[in-house]
Amino acid sequence: MIMGGRRQHRGFTLFEIMVAIAIFAILGVMTWTAMAGMVRQQELTTTAMERFRAVQQTMTLLTRDLEQIRPRPIRGASHGDFEPAVSGGGYMETQLEFTRGGVRNPLQQPRASLQRVGWGLDGDTLTRFAWPVLDRAPDTQPLVMPLLEDVVSLQVRFLDPGGEWQDDWPPAAAGFQADPFLMPRAMEIIIETEDMGRLRRVMEVPGVMGRME
Repeated sequence: MIMGGRRQHRGFTLFEIMVAIAIFAILGVMTWTAMAGMVRQQELTTTAMERFRAVQQTMTLLTRDLEQIRPRPIRGASHGDFEPAVSGGGYMETQLEFTRGGVRNPLQQPRASLQRVGWGLDGDTLTRFAWPVLDRAPDTQPLVMPLLEDVVSLQVRFLDPGGEWQDDWPPAAAGFQADPFLMPRAMEIIIETEDMGRLRRVMEVPGVMGRME
Protein backbone atom coordinates (compact mmCIF):
# COMPACT_ATOMS: atom_id res chain seq x y z
CA MET A 1 0.00 0.00 0.00
CA ILE A 2 1.34 3.34 -1.00
CA MET A 3 1.07 6.01 1.65
CA GLY A 4 0.49 9.50 0.22
CA GLY A 5 2.82 12.21 1.56
CA ARG A 6 1.31 14.88 3.79
CA ARG A 7 1.23 18.37 2.06
CA GLN A 8 2.59 21.05 4.28
CA HIS A 9 0.65 24.39 4.39
CA ARG A 10 2.95 27.35 4.78
CA GLY A 11 1.57 30.70 6.14
CA PHE A 12 2.82 34.28 5.72
CA THR A 13 5.79 35.36 7.66
CA LEU A 14 5.68 38.42 9.88
CA PHE A 15 7.82 40.31 7.42
CA GLU A 16 5.46 39.57 4.53
CA ILE A 17 2.47 40.73 6.58
CA MET A 18 4.23 43.98 7.47
CA VAL A 19 5.09 44.58 3.81
CA ALA A 20 1.46 43.98 2.79
CA ILE A 21 0.20 46.36 5.49
CA ALA A 22 2.67 49.00 4.37
CA ILE A 23 1.55 48.66 0.74
CA PHE A 24 -2.12 48.95 1.71
CA ALA A 25 -1.31 51.99 3.88
CA ILE A 26 0.51 53.71 1.00
CA LEU A 27 -2.39 52.99 -1.37
CA GLY A 28 -4.82 54.31 1.24
CA VAL A 29 -2.88 57.54 1.66
CA MET A 30 -2.65 58.02 -2.10
CA THR A 31 -6.38 57.41 -2.50
CA TRP A 32 -7.24 59.79 0.37
CA THR A 33 -4.94 62.48 -1.05
CA ALA A 34 -6.55 62.18 -4.48
CA MET A 35 -10.05 62.33 -3.00
CA ALA A 36 -9.14 65.31 -0.81
CA GLY A 37 -7.74 67.11 -3.85
CA MET A 38 -10.91 66.46 -5.82
CA VAL A 39 -13.09 67.73 -2.96
CA ARG A 40 -10.91 70.83 -2.58
CA GLN A 41 -11.04 71.51 -6.30
CA GLN A 42 -14.81 71.15 -6.23
CA GLU A 43 -15.00 73.61 -3.32
CA LEU A 44 -12.81 76.11 -5.18
CA THR A 45 -14.93 75.76 -8.31
CA THR A 46 -18.15 76.26 -6.34
CA THR A 47 -16.73 79.30 -4.55
CA ALA A 48 -15.57 80.84 -7.83
CA MET A 49 -18.98 80.26 -9.43
CA GLU A 50 -20.77 81.82 -6.46
CA ARG A 51 -18.42 84.80 -6.56
CA PHE A 52 -18.94 85.28 -10.28
CA ARG A 53 -22.70 85.02 -9.79
CA ALA A 54 -22.59 87.68 -7.02
CA VAL A 55 -20.57 90.03 -9.24
CA GLN A 56 -22.93 89.47 -12.16
CA GLN A 57 -26.03 90.11 -10.05
CA THR A 58 -24.48 93.24 -8.55
CA MET A 59 -23.53 94.72 -11.92
CA THR A 60 -26.96 93.85 -13.36
CA LEU A 61 -28.76 95.62 -10.51
CA LEU A 62 -26.44 98.63 -10.77
CA THR A 63 -27.06 98.86 -14.51
CA ARG A 64 -30.82 98.67 -14.05
CA ASP A 65 -30.71 101.46 -11.49
CA LEU A 66 -28.60 103.69 -13.74
CA GLU A 67 -30.83 103.04 -16.75
CA GLN A 68 -33.82 104.33 -14.79
CA ILE A 69 -32.36 107.62 -13.47
CA ARG A 70 -34.93 110.42 -13.32
CA PRO A 71 -34.36 114.21 -12.90
CA ARG A 72 -36.39 114.42 -9.70
CA PRO A 73 -34.86 116.22 -6.70
CA ILE A 74 -36.05 115.25 -3.22
CA ARG A 75 -36.75 116.92 0.08
CA GLY A 76 -33.95 115.92 2.38
CA ALA A 77 -34.17 114.80 5.98
CA SER A 78 -32.39 117.98 7.12
CA HIS A 79 -34.82 120.94 7.36
CA GLY A 80 -36.67 119.76 4.25
CA ASP A 81 -34.12 121.32 1.91
CA PHE A 82 -33.99 120.23 -1.71
CA GLU A 83 -31.37 117.62 -2.52
CA PRO A 84 -30.21 117.13 -6.14
CA ALA A 85 -31.71 114.50 -8.37
CA VAL A 86 -28.22 113.00 -8.55
CA SER A 87 -25.55 113.47 -5.91
CA GLY A 88 -22.31 111.68 -5.24
CA GLY A 89 -18.66 111.80 -4.39
CA GLY A 90 -16.17 110.79 -1.76
CA TYR A 91 -17.64 113.22 0.77
CA MET A 92 -20.93 111.26 0.93
CA GLU A 93 -21.62 108.22 3.05
CA THR A 94 -23.37 106.42 0.20
CA GLN A 95 -21.00 107.84 -2.49
CA LEU A 96 -23.81 107.75 -5.08
CA GLU A 97 -27.46 108.64 -4.62
CA PHE A 98 -30.17 109.35 -7.19
CA THR A 99 -33.85 109.05 -8.05
CA ARG A 100 -34.86 106.18 -10.27
CA GLY A 101 -38.08 105.24 -11.99
CA GLY A 102 -39.62 102.03 -13.21
CA VAL A 103 -40.23 100.65 -9.72
CA ARG A 104 -42.67 97.77 -9.93
CA ASN A 105 -45.79 97.73 -7.82
CA PRO A 106 -47.41 94.29 -8.30
CA LEU A 107 -49.54 94.61 -5.15
CA GLN A 108 -50.86 98.03 -6.24
CA GLN A 109 -49.72 99.68 -3.03
CA PRO A 110 -50.26 103.43 -2.58
CA ARG A 111 -46.78 104.55 -3.63
CA ALA A 112 -45.11 106.19 -6.59
CA SER A 113 -43.13 104.46 -9.31
CA LEU A 114 -40.11 106.58 -8.34
CA GLN A 115 -37.60 105.56 -5.69
CA ARG A 116 -34.53 107.07 -4.09
CA VAL A 117 -31.57 104.69 -4.14
CA GLY A 118 -27.96 104.88 -3.10
CA TRP A 119 -24.78 102.86 -3.51
CA GLY A 120 -21.86 102.81 -1.10
CA LEU A 121 -19.45 100.76 0.96
CA ASP A 122 -20.36 99.34 4.35
CA GLY A 123 -16.94 98.23 5.51
CA ASP A 124 -15.72 96.06 2.63
CA THR A 125 -19.21 95.24 1.35
CA LEU A 126 -20.78 97.03 -1.60
CA THR A 127 -24.28 97.90 -0.44
CA ARG A 128 -27.44 99.25 -2.06
CA PHE A 129 -29.75 101.55 -0.13
CA ALA A 130 -33.41 102.14 -1.04
CA TRP A 131 -35.62 104.63 0.77
CA PRO A 132 -39.37 103.88 1.08
CA VAL A 133 -40.30 107.49 0.19
CA LEU A 134 -38.72 110.22 -1.91
CA ASP A 135 -39.20 113.17 0.43
CA ARG A 136 -38.07 111.63 3.67
CA ALA A 137 -38.34 112.62 7.29
CA PRO A 138 -35.40 112.61 9.74
CA ASP A 139 -36.37 109.16 11.02
CA THR A 140 -36.83 107.58 7.58
CA GLN A 141 -34.54 104.56 7.30
CA PRO A 142 -33.48 102.92 4.01
CA LEU A 143 -33.71 99.27 3.13
CA VAL A 144 -30.11 98.04 3.23
CA MET A 145 -29.09 95.35 0.74
CA PRO A 146 -25.53 93.96 1.04
CA LEU A 147 -24.46 92.76 -2.40
CA LEU A 148 -20.73 92.17 -2.87
CA GLU A 149 -18.10 91.42 -0.24
CA ASP A 150 -14.31 91.92 -0.29
CA VAL A 151 -14.54 95.26 -2.08
CA VAL A 152 -11.45 97.44 -1.72
CA SER A 153 -12.86 100.69 -3.07
CA LEU A 154 -15.76 102.30 -4.93
CA GLN A 155 -15.05 105.25 -7.23
CA VAL A 156 -17.66 107.34 -9.05
CA ARG A 157 -17.06 110.05 -11.66
CA PHE A 158 -19.55 112.27 -13.46
CA LEU A 159 -19.40 113.78 -16.96
CA ASP A 160 -20.62 117.37 -16.76
CA PRO A 161 -22.41 119.35 -19.52
CA GLY A 162 -19.06 120.74 -20.68
CA GLY A 163 -17.59 117.29 -21.28
CA GLU A 164 -15.33 117.29 -18.21
CA TRP A 165 -15.16 114.46 -15.70
CA GLN A 166 -15.96 115.47 -12.12
CA ASP A 167 -15.29 113.55 -8.89
CA ASP A 168 -18.26 115.14 -7.11
CA TRP A 169 -21.82 115.87 -8.15
CA PRO A 170 -23.16 118.49 -8.36
CA PRO A 171 -19.83 119.96 -9.48
CA ALA A 172 -18.22 122.66 -7.40
CA ALA A 173 -18.17 125.03 -10.40
CA ALA A 174 -20.18 128.20 -10.01
CA GLY A 175 -23.84 127.85 -10.92
CA PHE A 176 -23.99 124.07 -10.95
CA GLN A 177 -24.82 123.56 -7.30
CA ALA A 178 -27.77 125.94 -7.51
CA ASP A 179 -29.67 123.66 -9.90
CA PRO A 180 -31.02 120.51 -8.16
CA PHE A 181 -32.32 119.25 -11.53
CA LEU A 182 -28.88 119.22 -13.13
CA MET A 183 -28.02 115.79 -14.50
CA PRO A 184 -24.63 114.43 -15.60
CA ARG A 185 -24.31 113.25 -19.17
CA ALA A 186 -22.70 109.99 -18.04
CA MET A 187 -21.30 108.25 -14.99
CA GLU A 188 -18.28 106.02 -14.50
CA ILE A 189 -18.36 103.49 -11.66
CA ILE A 190 -15.22 101.54 -10.72
CA ILE A 191 -15.49 98.74 -8.18
CA GLU A 192 -12.15 97.35 -7.06
CA THR A 193 -12.19 93.88 -5.50
CA GLU A 194 -9.48 91.83 -3.85
CA ASP A 195 -9.80 88.82 -6.17
CA MET A 196 -11.18 90.16 -9.48
CA GLY A 197 -9.42 93.51 -9.71
CA ARG A 198 -11.24 96.54 -11.10
CA LEU A 199 -14.78 96.27 -12.45
CA ARG A 200 -15.63 99.33 -14.57
CA ARG A 201 -19.00 100.42 -15.89
CA VAL A 202 -19.66 103.60 -17.91
CA MET A 203 -23.30 104.53 -18.43
CA GLU A 204 -24.88 107.39 -20.35
CA VAL A 205 -27.64 109.04 -18.38
CA PRO A 206 -30.98 108.55 -20.22
CA GLY A 207 -32.54 111.70 -21.61
CA VAL A 208 -29.42 113.85 -21.28
CA MET A 209 -28.24 115.16 -24.63
CA GLY A 210 -24.61 115.30 -25.60
CA ARG A 211 -21.81 113.03 -26.73
CA MET A 212 -19.47 111.43 -24.21
CA GLU A 213 -15.88 112.60 -24.54
